[in-house]
Amino acid sequence: MNRDPSTFRAADDATWGDPLAEQRRFKLPELIKADWVRTGQPDLVASIAQHPQILRDRSVLLNLAIEEYKERSDDASELDLHGYCERFHRFGSSIQQSILRQLETQRYLDAHPELLELFGEPVWPELREPFGDFLVLEELGRGAIARVYLCRQSELGNRAVVVKATPFSSAEAHVLGRLNHPNIIPIHSIGQVPEHSLNYLCMPFCGRSTLVDVLELAFAGELPRHGDVVLRAARRWTTRADELAHNGHVRPQRRASCGTYVGAVMALGIDIAEALDHAHQQSILHGDIKPSNILLTPDGRPLLMDFNLSVDFTDSVGLRGGTLPYMPPEHLQQLQTRSAATTEPEKFDARCDIYSFGALLYELLGGVTPIPMPASLDDPAAAAARALQQQRAGIPPLRELNPLVSPSLERKIHRCLAFDSKDRPATMAEVKRGLEEEMRLAPSASRRVRTRPRKYAAIVAVAVAIGGIGGTYWATKPPRHEAEFQRGQQAYADGDYTTATDHYAAAVAAAPELIPAKFELARAKLAAGEIDAARKEFQQLAHRHGDAQSIAHAGYCFNLQGLPLPAQERYEKLLAKGINSVAISNNLGASYLASRGRLSMSDSIAQAETLLKQALELDSGSTSVRLNLVRLEVAKASDNVAYSPLAARRNVEAVLTAAPENRFVQSLIGKWRELIIDRSPHIDPDLEALLTRIAQRPHSLPPTDTSSAHDSRIYYIEPAAR
Repeated sequence: MNRDPSTFRAADDATWGDPLAEQRRFKLPELIKADWVRTGQPDLVASIAQHPQILRDRSVLLNLAIEEYKERSDDASELDLHGYCERFHRFGSSIQQSILRQLETQRYLDAHPELLELFGEPVWPELREPFGDFLVLEELGRGAIARVYLCRQSELGNRAVVVKATPFSSAEAHVLGRLNHPNIIPIHSIGQVPEHSLNYLCMPFCGRSTLVDVLELAFAGELPRHGDVVLRAARRWTTRADELAHNGHVRPQRRASCGTYVGAVMALGIDIAEALDHAHQQSILHGDIKPSNILLTPDGRPLLMDFNLSVDFTDSVGLRGGTLPYMPPEHLQQLQTRSAATTEPEKFDARCDIYSFGALLYELLGGVTPIPMPASLDDPAAAAARALQQQRAGIPPLRELNPLVSPSLERKIHRCLAFDSKDRPATMAEVKRGLEEEMRLAPSASRRVRTRPRKYAAIVAVAVAIGGIGGTYWATKPPRHEAEFQRGQQAYADGDYTTATDHYAAAVAAAPELIPAKFELARAKLAAGEIDAARKEFQQLAHRHGDAQSIAHAGYCFNLQGLPLPAQERYEKLLAKGINSVAISNNLGASYLASRGRLSMSDSIAQAETLLKQALELDSGSTSVRLNLVRLEVAKASDNVAYSPLAARRNVEAVLTAAPENRFVQSLIGKWRELIIDRSPHIDPDLEALLTRIAQRPHSLPPTDTSSAHDSRIYYIEPAAR
């Protein structure tokens, strides 16, 4: 199906070191700026629509935003930034807010050049160049006086790390050094790079998503009901290389991988509360708890980060800052009166973080902050006064926003948001115990009833008819089909596809009308290698319900069985409905390359070329697409004895990097090498080195293995699940 650009995900099989993908990435900004010059008007929104892959690279996106900002306004200091950035809301609020923060930072630096003089003129690292012991791969973000990079650390196993560079010394390293908790980002090392006039903080690379992504996906449409949105958000921007860098094998957190959305949020809250309680035991106040400061690993584990505003609350501390909708009243009161000479520093304690934590849970469950963000922050004192007035008036009831929240959970969250700090829980440990109470059996069953009211109303009605005891039992025990479905979800996430198949089959037997269970049963069979059985399941679902996912999966099964013509029929049916994706374009193109039925060889190649180029536009990092583009060039050479498939050279390099041991890749690349040697009279040294590298690998396939569906999956991309 068509994807919203704000949820455009990196390719499942993308890898680091894809030469063509990296080259394209660094050329793209120049191409976009050349278009702006040609049209006479920079338009980043139009550029994103034309090149949605920009959304995956925040550093490129933010640099282009600054370029557009400076070129579109004669007096950038007078530009309404909030109105200007509203244009980017269609790509997701996190994109919009990132651009807004970047432009606010740029405006502040333009207005205060003395800051750069104060800290000295830093030499920021360039991409693909060394920075001390690190090789800079990607810029992940930037602020007024700091930038964050994804790097490789070659001296320690080429591991992926995050390096935060700043021209001044930060207290964050001192704070993090005192903390040791699985839900707090740890610190590897600190240091200086004198030639750049920068200090750095090195941390492990644990993913790209934050709780902002959960909010965007959960509240994109109707009220969120199912907990799997947390895992989808956790992997929203994640590539296969990211997952391998993270821990080699991503296994979803059990509590975040199934069940209700409210339950998944409480599971996240328990982990975050535990991390904050650990920090508070070390007398550390975080000071800026908000969705963007909670990282999500690819397996759905929350990690507390960004301790820039942290303080030791055993000392008297003054105002350190924060983010307005999450700031407790005592912070806002001090912000409002910060210019008064008589203002005394206040003693803050854990209850400040408890308020911010309550605001975080309120937003995750209700979709909005307890108090709205003001349209302008040009006058912080006035904004603080308005926020303080709203807090005094009282926070809107959470259950008005989300009736799936239980009254008891609403009371616990509103207690965290009490205006007077004395009315809040005294410790984060107390907050954590309250959430754990909500996770127990009876409240969990109550959430399931509210999530599926019609089904449970019928069950309760039958139970009441049988008798009071039976009614109590069935009201608190989830039906078998749901329990089996959830067990199947967990087994599938754990990679135990045989067990997942058993649980999904039990769910279908208990509730034959449960379409999602039938679909997941077919997916589990496919993952377990039962391709023919999976294909029949998908075909039945497609015939009865006509949903795009079942049609696309049926085509995918035909691909794996070496039946390109019926696969073509399925994909073309979807294209005729206006439904497309990288999987559909790639798999249909590969089907044309493999078929010799309806079209001539030349026509099949032409169709395949159009589709594969379209797939590459949708996902320039896909190994499968690039492999099929190599197949395309080999097919062209087979159809035309005078043709040299040299155009596939960069795709060959990318595929060799991504799948060096795959036998199908070895055989295809060996054929490509033979054609190049036979038909290219002039071979440059770089090409000769590539051909030598290819020659050092075996190219023939054992006769008994040529039909291996497992190996041949590299040609095809599994369509998106429901």
